Amino acid sequence: MWMCVVKIPRVKFDQDRNQVILSDPSKPDLIPLEIKDVLKAYSFAIFNQEKIWIDPTGFEEDTLCPGILHLIIDQDYQFRYVNYLAPSSSINHEDSPIIFSDMLRKCLDLVKGSL
Repeated sequence: MWMCVVKIPRVKFDQDRNQVILSDPSKPDLIPLEIKDVLKAYSFAIFNQEKIWIDPTGFEEDTLCPGILHLIIDQDYQFRYVNYLAPSSSINHEDSPIIFSDMLRKCLDLVKGSL
């Protein structure tokens, strides 16, 4: 992974200036960039409980689908952020009620299948 070879200058916090500065401005000490968590973002077009599209275009999001789900997950598929924009008509809709936990599971299955 390219992030493993990235190096950044070592810095320190200068309390007198109240800012972060280079540890040694005359000779910057480069250290490897440490990435603790790799996060991935996904969008889904939610039409109903059975029809879910992964990574819809802006046009599809804005004009075709009634609901949008945004997920940020880590490398262990743990949710870090969830945002669901549902139409008001989906609440208590008897023809195709959206069960949120089932929808999340289906979206995760789509993510795992796309890797």
